[in-house]
Amino acid sequence: MISPTEPLRDGPEESSKRPSPVNRLKNHTRRLFRYAATSGISLGISEVCLLALYSSRTFGATTSALLATLAGTIPSYLLSRYWIWSEANRKRVGRQVVLYWATSFAAMAITSFGTGAITHAAPGDHRAHVVFAGAAFLALNVVLWVTKYVVYQKIIFRPHHQPVAETA
Repeated sequence: MISPTEPLRDGPEESSKRPSPVNRLKNHTRRLFRYAATSGISLGISEVCLLALYSSRTFGATTSALLATLAGTIPSYLLSRYWIWSEANRKRVGRQVVLYWATSFAAMAITSFGTGAITHAAPGDHRAHVVFAGAAFLALNVVLWVTKYVVYQKIIFRPHHQPVAETA
């Protein structure tokens, strides 16, 4: 059973040992489960915000998607940092924050402009456009899900035992 509060350990108990392949797979499966749960929470928040803002005609589809993504990104960051990748190297927290938000802003731009473009091109009245906006927003987030996981896992929240890539 996956414990929702147990920290994940990619790093070894002793600095000279790496976890066994079985333990790495177990830890990766837990992390992926936590990432999926976190994504579900943040996407749920974002989708509700998008539909509320756009269906009420408060904002257009693009601005609604932008604000909705921002609303979901804040809890996503906190859950990512403190629950999914709690054991990540904390020596460079500023780097993690900048890279996380850069990734989030790139995803925000893709989902916002993509949702706006698809909704603008959709046939029908405003009610139909709300359905297209919700579906486009959901589809774009699902497509970006894997990409963001890889970026978070390999670049932003690297475990202690993975060296930081040097830049020239």
